[in-house]
Amino acid sequence: MEGEPTPKKTLQPGDTDLAKDVDPVRMEMYLQELRDRQNLSLALLAALFAAAVGAAAWAAVTVLTKREYAVLAIGVGFLVGICVRTAGRGIDKVYGAIGGLFALLGVVAGKLAAAVVLISQKTGAPLKQVSKLLDLNLIFTILKQTFSVIDILFYAVAIFVGYKYAIKAIPAADLLKMKKESVG
Repeated sequence: MEGEPTPKKTLQPGDTDLAKDVDPVRMEMYLQELRDRQNLSLALLAALFAAAVGAAAWAAVTVLTKREYAVLAIGVGFLVGICVRTAGRGIDKVYGAIGGLFALLGVVAGKLAAAVVLISQKTGAPLKQVSKLLDLNLIFTILKQTFSVIDILFYAVAIFVGYKYAIKAIPAADLLKMKKESVG
């Protein structure tokens, strides 16, 4: 429709229509400039922070509703991915891997935190005391007891969303600026 803004087109992995007419030398210079701005340390810190926030939100919703909503995994993945992309400004796949890994860690930590709070509420034991009892064996037992088959789907989607949103896309406008000069 007239007057509506057109969506900002970006180059996604696998897109070749916009990239085929791009001058390879200009593209390499542009990519190097983007890589020089990447910040892996900030991406990791942002991933850790976002995973913790996502885990806290997961636990809070689960504890308040006394029900687990696996769809929250998508939100955790999105939050982690956006934070990694914003802080890390990464165009390389390692940023996606960080987004996916920390999305999964956020979901698992949220499930675990919710279980610990619910155990504390059910038994009347102080939260600190229940937390101190956690060891690797108990963690696996809790995760096994709270696992359902649908979790696999939502974990996979969280990983995918965390990966996808963690990598900075190349705007189409930038590619257009790098078009090969036509010989006339």
